[in-house]
Amino acid sequence: MAIGAIIAGVSFTNNSIDEQLPSKAFPEIGAPTTVINITLGAGMALPVIPDKIMVYKVKKPEVTAEKVTALAETLGLIGDVSEDANRCIVKHDSLELEVLKASGRLFYRDSSKIYGDINNPPNLPLKETAIKSAKKFLSDNGLMPADAEFSKVVTDTAEIARKDPATGDVSTEKIDLVMQVIFDRKINGFPVVGAGSKLKVYIGNNGDVVGVYKCWREYEPYKQFTILTPSQALERLREKGIHRVITGEEVKVKEVYLAYYAEPSPEDQEYFQPVYVFEVDIGRGEIVEEYIPAIPEIEPKISEKPQPQLPERTKPAPDELEDDE
Repeated sequence: MAIGAIIAGVSFTNNSIDEQLPSKAFPEIGAPTTVINITLGAGMALPVIPDKIMVYKVKKPEVTAEKVTALAETLGLIGDVSEDANRCIVKHDSLELEVLKASGRLFYRDSSKIYGDINNPPNLPLKETAIKSAKKFLSDNGLMPADAEFSKVVTDTAEIARKDPATGDVSTEKIDLVMQVIFDRKINGFPVVGAGSKLKVYIGNNGDVVGVYKCWREYEPYKQFTILTPSQALERLREKGIHRVITGEEVKVKEVYLAYYAEPSPEDQEYFQPVYVFEVDIGRGEIVEEYIPAIPEIEPKISEKPQPQLPERTKPAPDELEDDE
């Protein structure tokens, strides 16, 4: 029996958004949001952390119309540069390159392909082929950082529901739209967290690169500072509280580690500063991350935005919240 082409509903899994959305807000230390019992998970111990750690000064990127034009030409994008106080943009047909002046963040994309096409699904490559294509594209175009470490490959998908007009039965079909090859970085052996440190290569039909998102600030040593102990950081977390947790609830800390915090790409970041990252199981199958500044007297500007509620969309938008996190 032929199935009718009526689309009853379309939902998208967009990993570029979902995996990157902030799962927390950051009120000032000492202003608890709820009274809860935060304990360590079974068998978990706080890590051993050095007494002092280096703070790094961020180098101001040199973003000029001339440099953006040269990069655009390397990427095969020929066009005039549009410049304002915050960014430089080159567009030609469906190709676009945007570079932010504050952080040097670049976003290159083919808007006709980076979202995929549910009506004409792309032929996506094997994972290993996608990784190879991503690395080659970055290397060939001078975009591969020396400290980039391959992290994972994720795939944006769409799920289409179709209703049989004769029987009323509904069937669903999952469609792969675009792959993302994602890279991480470390500073002095510690991971970098936050919205302002990302490198993603978008892979489309037949393994073609259809986009690159890169925010990778350069830095140099500044000086060492004494930091909080993990126990002190845990007490700070207890004082601060956790959003979306009901007063009186008990939550479990699953993991604690030290990291450097990268501010969102529109920000003019001065320093890479250390934070304690607490992965907390708040129940209902949800684990959130909370950041506690490791050097209280020079706390980094940690985003205070709560997690936004995403409306339903007709197509995914890989770049929609990249800079807003």
